[in-house]
Amino acid sequence: MNISAKVTRVPDDLFCFTNVTFAVENMLFCVPRQVFERSSEVFQDMFSMPSGNQNVEGKDAEHPIILEDVTSSDFKQLLRVMFSRSDLDGPDTTQPLTFDEWTGVIRLTHKWEMRTLHQSAINSASKMSGVDPVQKLSIAMAYHIEEWLRPALNGIACRKETLSPRDVEILGVDMVLKLARVREDSLTRACLGKRKTEDRDFEVTVDNVFGDFLPQKKRDTDRPRLLISTSVGNRMTSFPDGRRRRLL
Repeated sequence: MNISAKVTRVPDDLFCFTNVTFAVENMLFCVPRQVFERSSEVFQDMFSMPSGNQNVEGKDAEHPIILEDVTSSDFKQLLRVMFSRSDLDGPDTTQPLTFDEWTGVIRLTHKWEMRTLHQSAINSASKMSGVDPVQKLSIAMAYHIEEWLRPALNGIACRKETLSPRDVEILGVDMVLKLARVREDSLTRACLGKRKTEDRDFEVTVDNVFGDFLPQKKRDTDRPRLLISTSVGNRMTSFPDGRRRRLL
């Protein structure tokens, strides 16, 4: 009589998933837990907490993890980024398409410290054109996106429309007053040029008015400088190693 040996199987480290159920507003989402653990220390800590009863939060639709202060639409955009597959058909297998959708991803990746996904969302949103500079500045201030600050401020200063109560509501009185100063100073200096407001670059004035608010510009200090030696009539150049060499 043949007795089959008992086979011992162990879960694969990468591809043996345990699903977790989240409740966001009135929607339920059942997704692989490990993907959240690998993407966020916040979720790592959440899932590592010991549970003293069988009704573990997240194990099924009856006992979901309730995510507060999150919209189902933002959460869905985050899932699209985390599980996107460009080779599959269907509207929910591709990454977000609009700036508002990417903003939702930026908001949640910042909230849950998903650093790699956060930077990826910023990079994708940065490529989008036709974005309202007021909205972009608001997002940049809320989530500390330094590379958006100068272009957004310059975009608001250059636009044809005047500053409005909506701008005050979104950006605050102090920010709008400084923007008004940028526009006023630049208009005064350029009045002889007869150029329209939207045709001018306000970046220099933006730097003067918002100097303490903006990150310092990077300087190219590694480029070798060309030196001219007038005493001997020969051109000399200096290199990063400190030595000077004659140019023939």
